[in-house]
Amino acid sequence: MKTMSLIITVLFLFLPICSAQAGFLEDFEEDATNKHDSSASTKNSASNRISKECSFLASILFSCGNNVLNEPVSRKKGKKQTAFFKNNTPHRPYVRADLLLQKANSDVSAIGLESEISNGQIGLHLKLHDFEEAVPNDNLKFSQVHAMLTIYRDKFFHLDFGAGLASLDGKYKTKGYSLFLPTRINFNQSSGFEMYASMTELNGNFILDTRISLFKQFKDVSIIASYLTLKAPNETLHGPALGVSFSFK
Repeated sequence: MKTMSLIITVLFLFLPICSAQAGFLEDFEEDATNKHDSSASTKNSASNRISKECSFLASILFSCGNNVLNEPVSRKKGKKQTAFFKNNTPHRPYVRADLLLQKANSDVSAIGLESEISNGQIGLHLKLHDFEEAVPNDNLKFSQVHAMLTIYRDKFFHLDFGAGLASLDGKYKTKGYSLFLPTRINFNQSSGFEMYASMTELNGNFILDTRISLFKQFKDVSIIASYLTLKAPNETLHGPALGVSFSFK
């Protein structure tokens, strides 16, 4: 009887400690949204790194845009190369909706929803990624909305650039701005490679979000195998994902 009483006492003392422990999603949110104390040298190093990344991105966009603007007119009658395309091609359906199921860190899983609407020259990108943690029971939502502009498109390669807003919604809701760079490479008419990359600023912290995918298309439906990464300064949510994409012209 005394042994049983001792066990019950220990459990009552231990359970509050267990319930007070923060889960991975809570740790990620704190890392992504809290301001980090750092030395001047660390701040300068981070600032230089971000400046180099922005300069590199700007050089890519300028190069692609310049190449397209200077593209000569095709000799074939009725076919012209323009900087911004006014009609949709297989590279950019008029409407596209993706559903992804991801297995992330330890007890974390996620459902991702993404959609694109475009007229061939300008477009809108919407994203919602809902993370769920089993123990402790927790939830974290990452959402983005971007206005997009087609930078370059041909039969095999497609490059867009977007800018907009982002939100991280967990214990608190934190909003910031976001830059978006989606690319697509077609191996043939029914399969290819995609990389979606975005950089989001939340309370002075930069959050890198990447989606690397291989796809196989069957008419208006594609099967997608992806690897998704959401990286805060010190914490990372990452893992494989499988999904399906619907496109309508």
